[in-house]
Amino acid sequence: MKPLPPFGFQFTRIQKAVLLFLALILILQLIAFFGFQRQRIEVGFVEDKALQEKWDRSKQENRSTIYPFNPNFISSYKAYQLDLSAAEYQAIVAWRQENNYFTSIAEFQAVTKVSAAWLSMYGPYFKWSSNKEKPAKKINTPVLLGELNTATVSDFQKIRGIGSVLSERILKYKHRLGGFALYDQLHEVYGLDTTVVNRLKDQFTLNAVSYSKINLQTASLADLAALPYLNYKEAKEVLKLRTTNDTLSLKGLKHSLKWDPLKFQRLTLYLY
Repeated sequence: MKPLPPFGFQFTRIQKAVLLFLALILILQLIAFFGFQRQRIEVGFVEDKALQEKWDRSKQENRSTIYPFNPNFISSYKAYQLDLSAAEYQAIVAWRQENNYFTSIAEFQAVTKVSAAWLSMYGPYFKWSSNKEKPAKKINTPVLLGELNTATVSDFQKIRGIGSVLSERILKYKHRLGGFALYDQLHEVYGLDTTVVNRLKDQFTLNAVSYSKINLQTASLADLAALPYLNYKEAKEVLKLRTTNDTLSLKGLKHSLKWDPLKFQRLTLYLY
């Protein structure tokens, strides 16, 4: 009896290579398909097959009817109905997440990059709400309380952050100066922080000071030492220089004593 032929198929080497190649192509196609499906789900257009079918039916039923809509409030479903691509819809989402509002068709196109053909079809249905723009913040204008150098204790106490102690301290320092020449001198009052100084600037004007400057050539030791910017020792140094230079000027004083430039800036406000 002749032996039976072997069961199954036998492939040549070339046939095996072809089958392997075809299997590889099939696998790559499956990967691409599921990757595309996943991407569509991530952008919010398709969540599952049943929902996709529902959207497709609705889109076909309502294609002939377009209602006015506000482009600032387009949902993923509305974007799908309007034939927007996933990238165009994501551009709208990103724009709104930054708390921006579309105010014109041109701005909508610049952000989303939609085609001119799309705009010609759907642009006429854009509806802008009357409150699309944020209301402007109300600016409270500070009430002026008077002039800084003529203000009283009670005037200063109207400023938030200034009580009886600070108001008395401001007045004493003003009397010691003879009058404030600059708003920045308020920072020299012990206890006044920057916030309170800014409130004083907002609510008090500062006019030309009414005090008389001290003549450097005739000022006494007591006159010079009374200035907040000179102590007794420094006042004596000024008088010593004046005895050797009867035409001593502020410029010469600055050149000879080499003090802090800010000190000389302040002294020029009260000496001449």
